[in-house]
Amino acid sequence: MLEKYAKNIDYIISEGSNIERPDAVLQTEQELQKDFEKAFTENKYNFVIVSSTNIDRIFALYHAAKRAKRCFVCDTYQTKVLKIVSESHKEKTGFYRIDYKQKDIPAERFFTINRIAMKPYVFPGNLKTHLDKYGFCMLVRPNDSFKPLLEEYSKLNETKIYYSMYKGYLDESYTAFNPLFDSFIKPFKYEYKHTSGHADIKTLSLLFDTVKPKCGIIPIHTEAPEKFKEIFTGHNIILLQDGYVFEGI
Repeated sequence: MLEKYAKNIDYIISEGSNIERPDAVLQTEQELQKDFEKAFTENKYNFVIVSSTNIDRIFALYHAAKRAKRCFVCDTYQTKVLKIVSESHKEKTGFYRIDYKQKDIPAERFFTINRIAMKPYVFPGNLKTHLDKYGFCMLVRPNDSFKPLLEEYSKLNETKIYYSMYKGYLDESYTAFNPLFDSFIKPFKYEYKHTSGHADIKTLSLLFDTVKPKCGIIPIHTEAPEKFKEIFTGHNIILLQDGYVFEGI
């Protein structure tokens, strides 16, 4: 696609989140989806801590749960987000198509749970019976309203909790460290299952060499922009300071 369409380009403005991780090789979303499908098949009760705006990840989780014969559960806010996306794009690709109302296959049903009077989330009687029988994948955000369900099911051997977000939110050595996220997840044993949307060095190099920008490459979203000069020696790297207005050619 780049070879065909990205011609006569003056500049590339490139993020460099992985520029200090030369050995980083990123798993694709498709590969991660297969990993989740296997995990959901092996574990009956699954909670995935994930950003509500990581759209492709969430649709991948839905398909993984469906193939693993697990119900899919999320709150009303997340359901609204999914419906906005699926209504806009389901005709273009089956990936964004969710059968919200189907009841023919009990193990593949979609459920939305509501909060009552701002109390924590619970599975009401009939729903709990159904989910306990067939198993589920439930989407969770680092919010105390989800905690009672995690506390209840984490005691069961058939339960697995997955953290599918940036690791830096849980590491005090990172500027992105989030103490609320950290305190939410600390009481639980969890498995890290995530892949970044940020390109590795090999991918960036392929991009730059394919597009061949005439005037240069401008690093953004990185703590080490100067490393672009060390790594991508065949290109003109333009280092800008925060607040500087770049006029270009």
